[in-house]
Amino acid sequence: MKWLFVLTIALMAWAWVPVLEAQTPPLIGYDDISVREDAAVIQVPLELSTAPTGLSGFIIDLAFAGSTISGITVDSAFTLHAVDIQSSNASIQAVDLMRVVGAGVGIPLAVIEIVPAGVGVIDLTINIISIDDDDGFEIPAGVALGTIEVRPFPTLPGASNKVRDLDGDGLYEDLNGNGRFDFDDVVKLFANMDNPDVLDGVDLFDWNANGRVDFDDVRAMFDRLKGN
Repeated sequence: MKWLFVLTIALMAWAWVPVLEAQTPPLIGYDDISVREDAAVIQVPLELSTAPTGLSGFIIDLAFAGSTISGITVDSAFTLHAVDIQSSNASIQAVDLMRVVGAGVGIPLAVIEIVPAGVGVIDLTINIISIDDDDGFEIPAGVALGTIEVRPFPTLPGASNKVRDLDGDGLYEDLNGNGRFDFDDVVKLFANMDNPDVLDGVDLFDWNANGRVDFDDVRAMFDRLKGN
């Protein structure tokens, strides 16, 4: 009975030991970015996911494969900063002199502007040189990068060229690729409503602005052609 009692107490004590959950370390990165091939510049917003003890400053190096960095805007919280851009590589050093940032989540660091070289996925490498909290201790931050993708405009079946926006309003009228807006373009949308290229580019063909490609888009496109 004595040993049973001791065992019972031991098991009860073990049951009350708090379980420490693994915490995700602070991460520097950005969400997925997808643009069309006519995008002249892509903006990549870098942020620190969390800073439990604040953020006093950081130094990071960036390298884009096949794309040129056209500019970097450091967040206004970092009143003292230095940026060095060398084509597809850059270095950012910044300090929060006024102690604006403090502890928090989703802390913006900078916005990187890049000029894409063509369609496809753009690779980015981030090297964290140094990042400190408000007490001057190093923050054990990692890197979490989204995907930066430049997507081509589709060429629909039977069309001679890629779809085109003839008047710059964001809706693509020329679906048959002949350089003008005609009834065959309306037919092309009707015939390709379930085409993966159309469904992947809803923003190009959503004439009624309801977030999907549907029969009313075909009617709205026809109305535009008639001049209604």
